[in-house]
Amino acid sequence: MELKEWLSSLGIQMPKPELQALERHAEKQLGAEYDMRWMSVQEQGQLLETIASIPVYRDILPLWENSGGDYIAIYRRGPLAGKICVMSHEETDLTPRWRNVISLLERMDADPEGEWRDWTFDYPAPEGIPGEQLEQDRKTVDQLWSLLKQEDEEDIRCQTAFAIVALTPKADLAELLALLEDEDMYVQERACERFGEEQFTAAEQPLRELARSGMSNAKSAAARALAGMNMRP
Repeated sequence: MELKEWLSSLGIQMPKPELQALERHAEKQLGAEYDMRWMSVQEQGQLLETIASIPVYRDILPLWENSGGDYIAIYRRGPLAGKICVMSHEETDLTPRWRNVISLLERMDADPEGEWRDWTFDYPAPEGIPGEQLEQDRKTVDQLWSLLKQEDEEDIRCQTAFAIVALTPKADLAELLALLEDEDMYVQERACERFGEEQFTAAEQPLRELARSGMSNAKSAAARALAGMNMRP
């Protein structure tokens, strides 16, 4: 089965430039060494069958794999459709890393034998990205918030919140304060980490409260965020 036909059978409507870039990349991998190996359509289908029963993987399609057991996957539906994440063998963290296939391939082709962790991520997005991308990210975040409020499955809620933290523009960080009150300590932890990375001092008070009486992961993450801002817990 051709790649275009395979993706269409899964409901993936990839823009023509991205599909063409993916097809060229697949051919290029035949004669080059890559740390992330492009999987054949047959391999992709077999892996998709394997993970189909795991709810948290319901919206992604793995396309590449490395020898360490990591996979790079594309979101095939939902608000994150077209964005790229990593299925790590170490932990479940489907945070969108790259905006689309083209963005990923720019990093991969520039450093084919490098590890994915060393490539530049698109998210969290730096300040100064094109306005069209900024507004698209905001639209996606709004959709994710709606899903988060409706979702009852714990793992899916957690991954949805992770995506919200990553995609929220720096100018909108105050919206993430609500996640410091989430019932999931891993969600709280991720929000703390983003506040610390961005030096978001407006979160000082809720971070102090978490650092004093939060659940273990959130408590330590809040303390680290405050320390990074030169504030005592």
